[in-house]
Amino acid sequence: MSFEEFSEILTDETQELGSVTDTTTETDKPTTKRTTAWLPNTDVELLSLSKNVFANCAEMYFPTVFCTKAQLNVLNEGYTQALGQKQYSNTRKPRTGGDASVLEREMNVNLERVKEYLNEEFGARRAPEHFGAFGIEYINRTYKFPRNREGILNSLRLMTSAIVEYGFSDRKYGAVYWTGMLSSYQSVVAETYTTSSDITESTLSKNHYKTSVRRALRSVVKVVEANHPDDYASQLRIMGFQKEKY
Repeated sequence: MSFEEFSEILTDETQELGSVTDTTTETDKPTTKRTTAWLPNTDVELLSLSKNVFANCAEMYFPTVFCTKAQLNVLNEGYTQALGQKQYSNTRKPRTGGDASVLEREMNVNLERVKEYLNEEFGARRAPEHFGAFGIEYINRTYKFPRNREGILNSLRLMTSAIVEYGFSDRKYGAVYWTGMLSSYQSVVAETYTTSSDITESTLSKNHYKTSVRRALRSVVKVVEANHPDDYASQLRIMGFQKEKY
């Protein structure tokens, strides 16, 4: 599903929420963090509140030095986009790391076949002398690939070259297998890094808009309190504020 489609889903969800009223008691409230389609409910509700305030609050209640009504609308649009991007990034999060782990387990099993080829060629005592050419390292009293992914990629590159140089190309776990493994692992690792970067970026963007929207709404609350000292609570409810805190 594309980012644009996720943005449409997010928009629909915030519209359905409308004005959010907190009807639960303290004992009824869940202790776990609630989420809506990969997003914390607090973000979705805050955006819904901000849109309600923009629709129902008069221009005079906006502190023009800090945030005008038009500027709040710009913040709302940016917040919507940031939440959509965050939602889209989160849905991609679980898959790639798992794919890399699956490939790592497979290559570690079939690395033993290559060690057997070398044992057949040079004998059990001399075979380890050639392991390094295949990217096989001595780690914790055993010969295997490194644990970190950059190290694994380097070892796979050495493996694809050495498997040809040593004449093992036509074996079951020869050139075709290890070249394919290198290609698959490179793709998965690259996607993992891209996804992690996207998630970090989308989180920073979301939090930036969240902070800005909260500051703007708090400013509006203070202006309303100053202008309606006796009935500010009812005035705030008319403008869309249904909770004391967001």
